[in-house]
Amino acid sequence: MPCFAFQISTEDVENVLRSYSLRVTNTKGQSFEHMAEELIDELDHERIEHAALSASTDLDEQTTAAYEEIKKLLVELGVLDF
Repeated sequence: MPCFAFQISTEDVENVLRSYSLRVTNTKGQSFEHMAEELIDELDHERIEHAALSASTDLDEQTTAAYEEIKKLLVELGVLDF
């Protein structure tokens, strides 16, 4: 089982949703917090962790890369419209 130093949380997903709030296709009346709780299991954690760890050893740069990957996955899932 691979061990990664970077792991995403529902807070990370919520932050991305908030950052692109005008791009969210349909909240269905849910808060971003609730949406993040539902979406966390649909995201490819390994892909996000790989993007973060490939970006840098700096935590801020890892977070930026992880958020960009979360954004890409949310677009693929149809949650964000770009």
